[in-house]
Amino acid sequence: MIKNINSGMLFILGVSLVGLVLPVYAQDFDGDPSELSIGSAEYSPYLDQGWPNRVYFGDTHLHTTFSTDAGMFGTRLGPDEAYEFARGEEVISNTGLRVRLQRPLDFLVVADHAENLGLAPMIEESNPELLTTEWGRMVHDMVKSGDAAGAYVAWSGDRQIGADGKLAPVGNTVDVADASYTNTIGAPLLLAYWQDPEFDAKQKAFYYVRVIEIPTPRWTTYDAKFFKLKLPEGVPTAIQERAYTTPIWYTPKG
Repeated sequence: MIKNINSGMLFILGVSLVGLVLPVYAQDFDGDPSELSIGSAEYSPYLDQGWPNRVYFGDTHLHTTFSTDAGMFGTRLGPDEAYEFARGEEVISNTGLRVRLQRPLDFLVVADHAENLGLAPMIEESNPELLTTEWGRMVHDMVKSGDAAGAYVAWSGDRQIGADGKLAPVGNTVDVADASYTNTIGAPLLLAYWQDPEFDAKQKAFYYVRVIEIPTPRWTTYDAKFFKLKLPEGVPTAIQERAYTTPIWYTPKG
């Protein structure tokens, strides 16, 4: 039987047998048990390590020319060029310059918007199918005439700022009886250009943007539906959450 085993297997078998017949000297101890410090030395070097030792660098949210909020404002590179750039290859930037990363990215997520995907390239090339519709001709002509911001507003919705400087209410889709709402109103994206008419280069300043979401059911509305209760008169049925961006601080030179 042993003749059918190759030399490597025979060697391993021999080592294993020798190990089985050796006396277990490691279990014998002739010293003072009180001098032992069991557990003071750790075998694993990673027990107290709490920092990452394999860090990856990349971009988790990138828009290309396929996204309206990028393509309408000058972005000319598509997904192919984005991945080429992320891999460390040379590409031509939106401004016509040769560019390349010093270190390639480990990962990249192209997160172009599904709404009107590819609209900006169609405007750029004056796509015949786009120009067959009245709306398509409108946004095309606005972008080509230099009014990309106006075209974006036309794309995102038809609400306009009133004479009082305020935007009309977005509306309310809350169904009180069902404690639900539909996400069919409001702008899918927030993008705008604003210049401070009273800007003073010698004065410190900071700027931030406040946003407000569409109305959603208030907690009392959810409770009323769950417990089958009638809301008392005067109790609000909906709320609108607010948020604001990280401020941009301006400090004069000197």
